[in-house]
Amino acid sequence: FFLKKNTPNKNKNKKYKKKILIELLLSHHSEPMIFNCLIGKDLAKFYNAECVGLIKKNDLYTKKIAESFGINKFEFIDEDSFFLNLKFFVTALRSISYKDIENKIFNYKKDGYELGKSTLENYYRFYNSETKNKNKFLLYLYLSRAIKSNHQAQKIFQKKFKMFVLGENQFIPNKIIFHCALKNGTPVYTWEGSASIGF
Repeated sequence: FFLKKNTPNKNKNKKYKKKILIELLLSHHSEPMIFNCLIGKDLAKFYNAECVGLIKKNDLYTKKIAESFGINKFEFIDEDSFFLNLKFFVTALRSISYKDIENKIFNYKKDGYELGKSTLENYYRFYNSETKNKNKFLLYLYLSRAIKSNHQAQKIFQKKFKMFVLGENQFIPNKIIFHCALKNGTPVYTWEGSASIGF
């Protein structure tokens, strides 16, 4: 019903020099995606820019929501490829030795990004808040996701964006994408508190 009622404007073929990247990665929760699209479209009007959606590869549901706002260009985060995930899991295993993972994960950095802290943030949120006797397999799993997110975000921000609209700036991949945008000089509009407080 929403997709039928929400119709884009007619500037589909207009050429733009500036681009605004809009994060649309919470595919299980449509409200923040709609907020981000609305904010991105207002910023696009103000700056005479084109909106580009940042979505998960093969996420047709989110793509349809974005297209209903007239967003027709996309950057993709690949979370499903078995071989890509295996590649970065092996990279994680090689990054910190098995006997040191519990003690060294907090301070682990790659390319200037604090990937160890992002790893622990996800570990404590989704698995266990117990600070002792960590599950080493899960530490490596979350570290591999952090390394992969960092790799993909750096590739995305090699392109120049006028700004980046981001919902949640915590956890993997959002926290890493947020840092990558800032390190590449891209201004970021992001959540401050809950939706009721605003940006």
